[in-house]
Parts: sequence; C-alpha cells; structure tokens
Amino acid sequence: MLRAALLCLLLVLPLGAQADDESPVVLTISGVVDLPNRGPYDAFTDAYMARFLDPFDKAHAFTLADLNALPQQRLTLQYPNWDQQVTVTGPSLLSVLKAAGATGEKLEMMGLDGYTADFTQEMIVGGTFILALTMDDKPLAIGGRGPLWLVFPPGEAAPSYPGKDDQGLVWALFHINARN
Repeated sequence: MLRAALLCLLLVLPLGAQADDESPVVLTISGVVDLPNRGPYDAFTDAYMARFLDPFDKAHAFTLADLNALPQQRLTLQYPNWDQQVTVTGPSLLSVLKAAGATGEKLEMMGLDGYTADFTQEMIVGGTFILALTMDDKPLAIGGRGPLWLVFPPGEAAPSYPGKDDQGLVWALFHINARN
C-alpha cells in the first residue's frame, strides 16, 4: 500500500525538470539526444531515477501535454495471452524520438517497476510502435498500464520479441536511454 502511494506521489511530482510550470514530466529521454530541454541528472531532484539509471548530462523531458501535441496514432491489437482486444491511442514512438532528437542506435525502454525492453532504431523505423496515452478512449491509469504504455503489434519487433505474449510492451514507461 505504501509503495503504491509513493508511486502515485512520484507521478504527481515532477521527474526532474518540467517542460512548463503546469504539467509534470512523464517521460525523459537521455543519452544521445540532440534536442535536450533539461539539464543533467541531479541526485536530489531525480531521486527516483537514481534507483535505476546511470547519471546523464542532458535529456529531453516530455509532459502529457507535449505528447498529446504530437500527431496521434490509433492501433487495435490483441496478444495470444490476452482475453480481449484493445484500441490504444498516442504518438508514434518514432515521432517522440524525433522530437527529442534521440539518434542513439540502441533504445532501452524502462517502466516504473524497473522492467526494461531493448529495441534498435531500425526496429522502430520499420514498425508500428506507439506510446499509448489512452486505451479504449480512456486515459491510462497509474497502477494500471499508464500513464504511458509502449505497444506494438504481435510479432512486429521480432526476433527479440516474437509476439507469443506481450513481452516487450513496457507499462508505465518513464525513461528511454538512447545509446550507440
């Protein structure tokens, strides 16, 4: 219970820098980022990140408003280990990476629970990867799969994630490390 309350508090408070004075940051992209909008890792303000990440010298921070301002994609999908089909909406991962100027060849996606999935730019460019903000027209909830959920159709990220189950779909995505 305490852990869930702390997690909710972390998502209400800004993760590092804020893109504006109104909205907390929900996604940070660090590493090879050509369009940074925040400074380096700070041990005090980035306390949650310190649990999982190496310090970084620059990053691009996105609020929900920033992500909603990007062109939105819609995807209906179902995996063999799901009992239902869902429709998600959000910006393409490629458009988010472009907005940050993230050009690193390897992309490590990390959820708030510490789960990571690795992809390459080649996989992203050749696939349908969405940072879902809604599922079935409802915002993704903290404690569920949100507020951001990396999704792609079954088998699309093969061979790393062959599509037998939803491995590689990162719930509660909060950080992307773009590296060479």
